[in-house]
Amino acid sequence: MKLLSIKILLHIFVTLLVFTAFSITIPSQVEAVTQNVKGKVVTQGTNAPIAGVWVKWNDKGWDNNGVQWRYAKTNADGEYYFETWDNLENSDGNQNGNDDNDEEWNQNRDEQLTKRIDTNLDGTTDDYMAYFYGQSSFDCSTNPHSFSIITPVGWDGNFSTLSGVDLNNSGSTLTLQNITYTGSTSRFAITGNVFVDNNANSKIDGSDTSFVNATVKLISSGSATLQTQTDTSGNYSFPTTVTGRKYTVAVTVPPGYRSTTPNTNTFTLTASRIVNFGVKQSTTGAAGVCTAGTADIIIAIDNSDSMDNTDPTTGDSKINVAKAAANEFVDIIATDLPSAKIGLIEFSSSANFPDNPDTAITVGLTNNFAQVKSAISAIDTVNGTCHECGANLINEELKKNGNKNAQKKVIFMTDGVANEIVTSNGRYVDDDIAENAAMDEIIVGVNAYDTVYYSIGIGEGGKSFNEDFLKQIAATNGGKYYNDPTDGTLSTIFRDISTEILPTGKITGVVYNDKNTNLLKDTGEEGLAGWTVQLSGGAARSKVTSVNGNYTFTGLCTNTYRVAQVVQPGWSATTNSAYDIAITDGNISTINFGNAQRYTIDGQVFIDENGNGIKDAGERNYAGTPGIAASTGNVTTGPGGTYKINNLSAGVVTVSYTSLPIGYFISYPRNGPPPSFQVTVGPSCNTNGAQGATCALNIANLNFGINNSLPWIQSVCGNFRNDAGVTNPVPVGQSALTTNTSCTSPGIVFTGSGTPLFTPGNASSTNQVVGGSAYPEVYTPPNTGGIFSSYAYLSAKAQTTDTPPINLSTVCTVSNCTLPVNLPQGVYQSNSSVLLNTHTFLPNRKYVFLINGDLTLRGNIITPVTSSSVFSASGNIIVSSTVGSPAPVIIANLSGIFSTDRSFIMQSNNNCSDLRLNVEGTLIVNAARKGGSLQNNRDLCGNNASTPALQLTQRLDFVLNLPEFIRLQRTTLEEVAP
Repeated sequence: MKLLSIKILLHIFVTLLVFTAFSITIPSQVEAVTQNVKGKVVTQGTNAPIAGVWVKWNDKGWDNNGVQWRYAKTNADGEYYFETWDNLENSDGNQNGNDDNDEEWNQNRDEQLTKRIDTNLDGTTDDYMAYFYGQSSFDCSTNPHSFSIITPVGWDGNFSTLSGVDLNNSGSTLTLQNITYTGSTSRFAITGNVFVDNNANSKIDGSDTSFVNATVKLISSGSATLQTQTDTSGNYSFPTTVTGRKYTVAVTVPPGYRSTTPNTNTFTLTASRIVNFGVKQSTTGAAGVCTAGTADIIIAIDNSDSMDNTDPTTGDSKINVAKAAANEFVDIIATDLPSAKIGLIEFSSSANFPDNPDTAITVGLTNNFAQVKSAISAIDTVNGTCHECGANLINEELKKNGNKNAQKKVIFMTDGVANEIVTSNGRYVDDDIAENAAMDEIIVGVNAYDTVYYSIGIGEGGKSFNEDFLKQIAATNGGKYYNDPTDGTLSTIFRDISTEILPTGKITGVVYNDKNTNLLKDTGEEGLAGWTVQLSGGAARSKVTSVNGNYTFTGLCTNTYRVAQVVQPGWSATTNSAYDIAITDGNISTINFGNAQRYTIDGQVFIDENGNGIKDAGERNYAGTPGIAASTGNVTTGPGGTYKINNLSAGVVTVSYTSLPIGYFISYPRNGPPPSFQVTVGPSCNTNGAQGATCALNIANLNFGINNSLPWIQSVCGNFRNDAGVTNPVPVGQSALTTNTSCTSPGIVFTGSGTPLFTPGNASSTNQVVGGSAYPEVYTPPNTGGIFSSYAYLSAKAQTTDTPPINLSTVCTVSNCTLPVNLPQGVYQSNSSVLLNTHTFLPNRKYVFLINGDLTLRGNIITPVTSSSVFSASGNIIVSSTVGSPAPVIIANLSGIFSTDRSFIMQSNNNCSDLRLNVEGTLIVNAARKGGSLQNNRDLCGNNASTPALQLTQRLDFVLNLPEFIRLQRTTLEEVAP
């Protein structure tokens, strides 16, 4: 509270002397009220904070006979705070000759003394925010004080009262004990109905119907906005709202409808609440008729004293900027719609309403535009802001002088919050109450006169005025909200409103890049320039979008039009590409077209003759239609091996080849199945290393290589056996078994019990094949544990010779074995794996190498005609990729008898540089009969068509030159007598 100024004290003192014979001494308690006071309101037991209730500070006045009080409202944490009005130092900061302390004290006091509030939260005001004895000054008070709360309507409990509170003169803030509430604090529901208000009486009655699937939102500061749709009965519900919290319930008015009730409702929740919303179809004119049209236009200007503040852009006051823009607007209407009438209404204080000349109909509806401009120029500013008064005067003028055949348009401009109502007579009321009263009056006009409001907020929304309130006004009947943050845009706003009011319709919008494909133009999504938008339904016309993607069709008569964009190549529409729009007398439709850039991938399936994975010059495409699959987009294929993937969004795409022709194999990429590429299209374009492919947003030449020439094996003058079935993809014109100068007929293929396959070539010139699924022929060795060349068999046989095996490690290092040039013949044995380098044996020598492990051949092993060499390994025989010859060369790389208990493995360079391997002699795998195979990992790529990866040539001399202990018993028959 505020100490009496000296002037007021003297006035009281002199007055009292007239009636009394004693002097007055101000008691010490007078200074006590300079303390700040704070506290908290909570529920009993749980101490949960209670927000939104009014706490009343009571005392009896300085003479203990008066009555005075102040109110403070609890915040979201249940806290309230009374700040003394005497907490400012005396100063004259604004240099007007008065103490700022006194100025602010008087302003704060006057505002609270005149402001009406809703203490029991029933939606109507019932008390002043502050009251002091006599209401003429700020009377002092004495201890003790009390603090209480009026229980809100609908609450079933009671609040405690703090009585006997003494203040001291410390000047500090006094913290009170908690005020507690005993009763239910359960959450309440907000429910309601959206109905078609056919008779526009703003309430549900027998002629009304339900509106299904209307969108209703629940908005509360600090919480996420909730949204729901009405059910088949038009009902909606938000069941778990919080007591004491301030909520706004809003309905989205459906297209083609207008509100018959306020489309938002703001309140502090104290009990379950029902909020109904009425809508009504907008009036439509006859199709194809373009009426001359006219309008009754009312300009309603807030002339409160805050409008006298300076506009920072122009350097002039806000009211002067507003007057200039309004006069410019009158000139436009006078030129383009001379049949219209314009009226001017000023609204400020509700004092003495409706007889206050500062809140009045300054000029009634008239086509004397010069008179209107003169009245606008003469507007002056006064104190107070009564929006309801302005709406009331608008309705009065339309009722009295409105043209029933004219459009009713209101420009409602303000820079402040609503703080007075028609009946408050200049006293302030709670903002919510003032706004609800104004909305009720506006809805009356909308229902009675089909009024359309264009609301303008001057300044920063949420600070100088309530932006949501002005938006709600505009939304009542298809109007529009504008904000002029005092940056010089007010004149532009009035010009835009003039285009809204003129009686020709307009379809406008923007064509934009819908980057996130959410069908909305978001911040950062730029317009698309140079796009064509077409209009039909009357004279056909088209527009090309501006640099910002905007387009506008103006001068549209009442009719139904189709507006459509022409989607450019490389893009696809995310919204509809065409809309049917009903234009009635002068209305405007905004239609935005969203598009997302689309990308492509193209490529070919080609015959990779050299097997290098790149489509080289001269390599032809596969003649058929390829089977291509993609993880997204639209795939098209054509004859000649081509494909294209359209309509791709930016990102990763997997492209797969799914229909490899019979007789072909994939040469690139060698993954899968199915063979696939994983690439990225769009701004982060990446081929991920795909050979031959190019990338610039779109990807080109993402090619799949196939070949019908697989790596294959050929035997010269010898037989070939695989009891599991011979599969050997011999190329066209070639044979698996052939001859040379040492033989006149090819060998025989033994295929065991499996079906042989030599496609597309032949087995041999005679095609002699033994075995198969119909007539199987499976080799059965005499030794069940293995055949004669197995490591175990030969090791055992070697122990029966006169000369035991020689340890191989005595002649070389087995991990890098280079045999001596003049190596003596004999049996050599190693109990570990051996890596053998290049060696040529001497003539007329016989060698056996027994390797208990793997044998890796790292160079050529050559055995002359007069010698023999046998290599038997218990593990694998591995041939390094460096052992071999270029494709045309048939000179032997390995010669001898090579037997492995496991597998014979030909290592590869994993590219098209592989060498062919020429073996002379005999190659035996799976000698121990425990599992093994011939593993050819080499691919001669383009040479596959003419050259085998492995060529085996028979050497019968190795059999004749075998050591004695390996040979079977010889029996010689000789005729000794006739």
